[in-house]
Amino acid sequence: MLNTHLERLQHADHDVRGRAAAQNDDVTVISKAAFALGRTGDARAIPALVRLLGHESRELQSTLASVLEGFGVPAVLPLLEILADERWQAREQAAYILGFIGSRDAVPALTKTLRDRHWQVRFASVHALGDLGGEISRQAVQSMHDDPDPRVRSLAPQMLKRIEMSQNYHRGGTLPRG
Repeated sequence: MLNTHLERLQHADHDVRGRAAAQNDDVTVISKAAFALGRTGDARAIPALVRLLGHESRELQSTLASVLEGFGVPAVLPLLEILADERWQAREQAAYILGFIGSRDAVPALTKTLRDRHWQVRFASVHALGDLGGEISRQAVQSMHDDPDPRVRSLAPQMLKRIEMSQNYHRGGTLPRG
């Protein structure tokens, strides 16, 4: 069965590949197909991979995070578009991956997701902004001290510390040891 999907991956266009993977109920097959799409290195695979975001399987979530992070900047725009998706799980995962990629182009959209009605999306956005750093990220994360969810409120000071350490380092300071 896996060989059939891999053959489809080799002979079909990337959009069809993603749909074939998404229509399969076997998470391992979907995950392997996503990994294979990522291994092509062809940015045309990104839309198909992004459509798989929000799946409940941790295996697939990890695969997608790794693969999309590997594409880097070409994945940013499709991931930014997912921040408006109706599925909160997809928005959550997109926020994390944007932080992993490290493109500060994501900061304005991530600051908007700090108002998402789902705490998981706000949590992922705070985390991503902490990864991205910069003054706008710092201000946005600082505003989360009064978030309605205690998990988000608890994460905000940790991410502020990360941002401040990064800013200090980039000004010529040193990172604390330990």
